[in-house]
Amino acid sequence: MANYDDLKVAVEALTGGNNSVIFDVDGYPSIVVRFDKKQIADLITDGSASTHPAFIVNGVEVPAIYISKYQLRYERESVQSSFQGSSGQRKL
Repeated sequence: MANYDDLKVAVEALTGGNNSVIFDVDGYPSIVVRFDKKQIADLITDGSASTHPAFIVNGVEVPAIYISKYQLRYERESVQSSFQGSSGQRKL
């Protein structure tokens, strides 16, 4: 399996830390975007000051969530990231 440590370092450096790379159970990478915790009022006019439910995981508030930058697909019991490359859709 390829060593993707350099990919993670490069993605984080090029995006100022806004994007990162997480790995599935098989070690395959997915590029993700970090979203810091928000209150409902940050997203909806006249919304409450409570934390938005997306930032509550198993009843615990988390400081950030990570959402895939590219569409994911389920394949052979794992989630695979895909992106438009020069030769079309590619599996990471």
